Amino acid sequence: AAALSLSEGRSLLPPQSAGVASFMILLTLSGNIMGDVSYFRAIQLIGMSRGITIASSYPIIVTLVSTLWMGEPLTLPVVMAPLLIVGGLVLLRREPGGAGGGDRPSNPAGFLWALVAAFGWASMMLMQKWLITEKQIQPVTVTLWRSYSLFIICWTYWISSRLATGQNPAAIFRMGRSAWG
Repeated sequence: AAALSLSEGRSLLPPQSAGVASFMILLTLSGNIMGDVSYFRAIQLIGMSRGITIASSYPIIVTLVSTLWMGEPLTLPVVMAPLLIVGGLVLLRREPGGAGGGDRPSNPAGFLWALVAAFGWASMMLMQKWLITEKQIQPVTVTLWRSYSLFIICWTYWISSRLATGQNPAAIFRMGRSAWG
């Protein structure tokens, strides 16, 4: 993202206000942290095919909120597409081959985790759209600063977890080559 921005003469400066910077951190937390972590938990509980299908229902949320919040037009195709997604979710909520050969519900916790992932990803998409359209921030700049935010959040979490367990985070620099695979 940085190379692309520089090659196109775009600014790589950080957000010019604390509000925009906070918004970028919030979109990182909602999409990359809440969305992805919830998705990983969902696939542990209900498998990859169900998890990704349910989590990928985030366009339903994006459609509703973008219409209400951002004033985007609601056309027949825009209404029909989420309805088809809902129909698919109803089908996925049932798992064939239960006791007695009938249908039985799939793991409700896995289904819920996948919906939390969808909500996180939808929130991220909506916030990115707002930054790009309302704050006139280039998409590549949003992606770059979202990446920086994720890097800082992950390393802060890792260092904090090491300190909380009495380990020295600086020990990572004293590891031999064999520790890195």
